[in-house]
Amino acid sequence: MTKKEKALLACEALEKIYPDVECSLNFTKPYELMIATRLSAQCTDARVNIVTETLFKKYPTLESFAEADLSELEEVVKPCGFYHTKAKSIKEMANQLINDFGGEIPQTMEELLTISGIGRKTANLLLGDIYGKPSIVTDTHFIRITGRLGLTKNTEPKKVEMDLVKLIPPEISSHFCHQVVQFGRDICKARKPECSQCPCSEFCQYYSKLKKSEKFTPALYREKDGIWEGGSTSHFSPVMIFKLWERFSDSCLEVSESMEVNGKRTFGYDEPIIYKRV
Repeated sequence: MTKKEKALLACEALEKIYPDVECSLNFTKPYELMIATRLSAQCTDARVNIVTETLFKKYPTLESFAEADLSELEEVVKPCGFYHTKAKSIKEMANQLINDFGGEIPQTMEELLTISGIGRKTANLLLGDIYGKPSIVTDTHFIRITGRLGLTKNTEPKKVEMDLVKLIPPEISSHFCHQVVQFGRDICKARKPECSQCPCSEFCQYYSKLKKSEKFTPALYREKDGIWEGGSTSHFSPVMIFKLWERFSDSCLEVSESMEVNGKRTFGYDEPIIYKRV
């Protein structure tokens, strides 16, 4: 399977589970997205949204940001971390937009990169979400997941961007990036990816290289007062999970089994089956 074919399969898979996903940063004006994105560096989007709810009320216009008292601005954005740098950058952004671009977000990568605090990731986000232009936003989720899928061997953001531009259809590239972010939060997590729930496992390079012991959990039992109890979870396929639970003694065996496909139970019973020795 080529990388292009694999990329298209990933696009199809994520479209099925995240057809309506949007940017997770809250904004109502284009420049607010620019500011929120600046605050999101080394900070969660959830925390940024809490901060910007107050921030955008205190500074309701681009001009109010440009004229803001720096120490007061720092205090508001402090929960986002690196607040000295971020507050200074926000003031500079506002002034640059007013003085150099008539208060509007530029529509080219070259112009966006001249603005304080804006790199390629932020520029691509603005181009995609504000103007609907093709864009590849290489945040940590995107870099991790495209690497796991085998779509790129690079980890440097710009190189990953250049690799994926060749693979993702431009008309869906911006939306795909948001889908990947949500996918990274829900399923393809950094520390413990939930491969059994993943719609991409069948063509995922990371999953194909997992050792058998990482796909199948051995049955573990503990004994207390002569009664043994335990079970196991087995990934029969990337989307199929079999769960077994047992409790037994010299006189009795209780068994509970279930099968799940794509997170939905297709077989099993709520109450365990009881076998007694006669």
